[in-house]
Amino acid sequence: MRWNNATTGRWTHRLIPNLTPWLQRRHGQVDFYLTQMISGHGCFKEYLHRFKHEPNPYCDHCGTGSIEDAEHALFICPLFVRYRAEAETTTVCNLTADNVMSCTLESQSKWDAIANMAAGILKELRRRERSRRIQS
Repeated sequence: MRWNNATTGRWTHRLIPNLTPWLQRRHGQVDFYLTQMISGHGCFKEYLHRFKHEPNPYCDHCGTGSIEDAEHALFICPLFVRYRAEAETTTVCNLTADNVMSCTLESQSKWDAIANMAAGILKELRRRERSRRIQS
């Protein structure tokens, strides 16, 4: 009950609305990058801005005033379309925040494809963060 009623961790709850299948899965290891994806605590400008590590939370690539949070980077930003397309080809899922974790539960190969997508996107976000720090 606390999982559904908590006021914090809403992004994680959105990705994993039902804990039972997640906890009873027989495959998949959560790694550094999946942890960032699931928690929303990574090199996302919105997260870094919250701790004054970025001057603003907006996506540099889109230029539309879009907040660069986990959902934007992982599922919307055109900068990462290659990573999403590769994962969607492998998983045969149109990946969204609302179905990505249920897709990982279907098989080890789908888990791996989504883990690779997360790792690729988050590594690029980290590279971009380092580049901004060097330039400032």
